[in-house]
Amino acid sequence: MARGVLFGYGALAAQIFYSFASIPLALAYLSKAEFGMWSLISTLGTYLMLAEMGMTNSVIRHLFDCKDGKDPGKYGRFFAASAMALGLVSIVVFLIGLLAAWVSAPVFKIPPHLHREYFWVMLGQTGLLAVTMATRMLGAPLYVHHRQDLSQINLIVLFTVYYFALRYGFRAGWGIYAMLANQVLGVIWVVGFNVVACFRLGFYPARRDWGFPRREEWASVWRYSRALFVAQVGGMVVMSLPQLLVARLLGLEAAAAWAVCTRPFAILRQLVMRPFEVAMPMLCDIFVRGDMKSVTKRWGEISQLVLAFSGAAFAVAAANNARFVSLWTGGRMQWGEIDHWLFALHSFIYVAATLAFGSIGLDKSVGPARFVPLVQAIATAVLAIPLTRLWGIEGLMVATTLPFVFGMIYFGFRYLGTITGFRPGRLAMNAMVRPSMALPIAVLAASSCAHLAGALPGYVGLVTASATGAAFAMAAMMFLGVSREVRDEIWAMASRTFKRFLPRPQTEA
Repeated sequence: MARGVLFGYGALAAQIFYSFASIPLALAYLSKAEFGMWSLISTLGTYLMLAEMGMTNSVIRHLFDCKDGKDPGKYGRFFAASAMALGLVSIVVFLIGLLAAWVSAPVFKIPPHLHREYFWVMLGQTGLLAVTMATRMLGAPLYVHHRQDLSQINLIVLFTVYYFALRYGFRAGWGIYAMLANQVLGVIWVVGFNVVACFRLGFYPARRDWGFPRREEWASVWRYSRALFVAQVGGMVVMSLPQLLVARLLGLEAAAAWAVCTRPFAILRQLVMRPFEVAMPMLCDIFVRGDMKSVTKRWGEISQLVLAFSGAAFAVAAANNARFVSLWTGGRMQWGEIDHWLFALHSFIYVAATLAFGSIGLDKSVGPARFVPLVQAIATAVLAIPLTRLWGIEGLMVATTLPFVFGMIYFGFRYLGTITGFRPGRLAMNAMVRPSMALPIAVLAASSCAHLAGALPGYVGLVTASATGAAFAMAAMMFLGVSREVRDEIWAMASRTFKRFLPRPQTEA
């Protein structure tokens, strides 16, 4: 897990670098219309990928039940079935994309002089998405066998390939087709890496174990994938709804300020959630082995750790976000001071909801919980109208925060308690009460450091306030927000890693 988290942060850094570096590079060689067209095609591609309807995650969960030689025939049947099913889905994706390439240019008001480029780039992007869909299971064994460190290394190289291929393509005069060429090289790299890694580690089924799944096995996969698909669609709506609501209820200028001022929190959410993402396949493995006590213990410890990081990170961000946004945008974007703190609280509760609801599906039975994100989104929209009229942007933040508490957090704990046999209240007490109680101290530390560094100029003051605030807030959360057992385990792991770099004492012959 430590290796997976470490390389995961490396992959996240590579992704952030590519996202920030590729935009000015593209704008230097493309017109705004061409860049907007590529952004549109990329967005349409994300919706096309929903055609797999949760099949990948469903098959991966079933592979946990029969890996490590427990039932090699079943492992081979599930793997073969998923490869075949996703291959058929990839054909559907390509046909839908081909139709969209023919008819969607007038719908999205693409300028006539860009119709030809739109068709070929849309067709090329659709073809790449189809190939990605068809080969998706080639890398799944790395996740199932807890080699996420290799998956993250794969991503680090991938974003490097993306950037240099894009740079070369623009300099070679390929125009917008350079955006497509780097995607081609990326697919070649990912597929090649996954195949070589899984073959060398022996993660693919033996040839004698390949076959078609039995009817009851396929029914289990399909039933679980449909339930996951509903939950995934609801999660996408919950994520995108605040941006839509602020534009609809408060106008485009408020939407622009929301997009800019919430960006640091969005990046921090990815950083703090990385340990939980890496831990999930390991928790699934423990669950499959039937050790419910270890499942709840490890889930609680990971949740404590993630919430401790979140509390410190969001406190520092709220204390310094106004200064950062002012420097970043040259004073063109501003929020009220209370808005930064309210959104920090929203982000903390969002992380808590993700931790609670992230256990959904461990037993392959999602049940009514699949509808929770959709119902939560509806409740958010209903609350947003009166609260926004009453309190403006602050009312919208309250409307987007409260449903998390009574939606994903509540039902997530109920589900976890049902499958493990432990009381939901006890699970919440072990995982979330301690870091929540320590949060005010982290807020005090971060805001005090920001106030003391307020007289320092520009980015010097920002860096000083952020660094000192992070040190004090993190110390408070680690000593008060997590149990001593978790601290001792982290310290032991860090000590072992440090000792590897120390010279070994020489023994006499």
